[in-house]
This record gives sequence, C-alpha cells and structure tokens, in this order.
Amino acid sequence: MNKCKECGSYAINVGRCGRDDSDPDLCDVCYWRVRYERSQAIVAKLLQGIDVAVQKLLCVELERSIREVPEIVKACDRQALQILQEAAEEARRP
Repeated sequence: MNKCKECGSYAINVGRCGRDDSDPDLCDVCYWRVRYERSQAIVAKLLQGIDVAVQKLLCVELERSIREVPEIVKACDRQALQILQEAAEEARRP
C-alpha cells in the first residue's frame, strides 16, 4: 500500500471520488487541496486582471472625451464597470 508523499496517509483512491489518474502519490485530501490551491491562484490572477482593466478603463474615461476613446471602451458603460468592480471586491472578501 502506498503512502501520501505530503502527509503519510494511506487514503489514496486514484480513479474514485472524482479523481483522475494524476498525482497517484497524493492521498485524497492532499489531491483535492492541491487542486483548490491552484484554482485559488488562478482566481486571484483573474481578479487582478479585472481590477487592472477596470482601473485603465476608468482612467481612459476620465482623461479623454468620449470621442477619443476606442469603440470597445465606448461599449463599457459605467454600470458595467461598476458591476465588475463590485464582483472583484466581493470575490476578495474572506
């Protein structure tokens, strides 16, 4: 019987409980923890990207008249920007 390389548990059930055949040296808990941590890192990067995009769009809106802003920015009205900002703030809350 194999032991988990992270915690020493013998609860390794590859191919069961939603697991695929990857990371056969991790127990079920460590397997899902690794996936959770990876997904949280991806979500954090996405939120950071949204924040940067919103800030840039707001700066463009404030610095230039609407005639000078590219067509794609014109489509982003204040309400859409506010929704994106609120979603980013909500996602960051513990």
